Amino acid sequence: MTPVPSLTRSSDRASLARARRLRRAASTARATVSRVRGTALFRVGVDIGGTFTDLVLVGDDGTLATRKVSSTPPDYAEGIVAGLSGLLAEAGVRPSAVVEVVHGTTVATNAILEGRGARTALITTEGFRDVLDLRRIRVPALYDLFWEKPPPLVPRRLRFEVAERIGPRGEVWRPLDGR
Repeated sequence: MTPVPSLTRSSDRASLARARRLRRAASTARATVSRVRGTALFRVGVDIGGTFTDLVLVGDDGTLATRKVSSTPPDYAEGIVAGLSGLLAEAGVRPSAVVEVVHGTTVATNAILEGRGARTALITTEGFRDVLDLRRIRVPALYDLFWEKPPPLVPRRLRFEVAERIGPRGEVWRPLDGR
């Protein structure tokens, strides 16, 4: 086993200084591009929820605009496009001025938590069928005698074991039998 080198104070300072220089260089580059084009550059953030989609527009000149639109299942892209079109028009920003779009969603998380997802099976290494039930023995209220753990994400009858084994470095110790 290879030991992991620990960071020293001087290497921490050097890393921080390097990160600051990179940030300044990136900021200067963005500002230069903005001045050359004569306009600010913008980033868009999108948070897609089950009910609403939130959009935020941030300009390198400090401009900030937000918009909330209804989410559009089964095609969430429709809500994003409509919301972004409205947001850009409202802020007077050309689409070509948007240099980055990032997004996140709680739709899948909510479906899992609410049990609304597709029926799911789990194929796992032999001996690990019940790992979902064990949950690493984490109990949110250690001394609460009435705490009931929630149902597992995959019911036991839909968990299947295969006789295979992979080593810690990714080497095959015991191959799948092909059935």
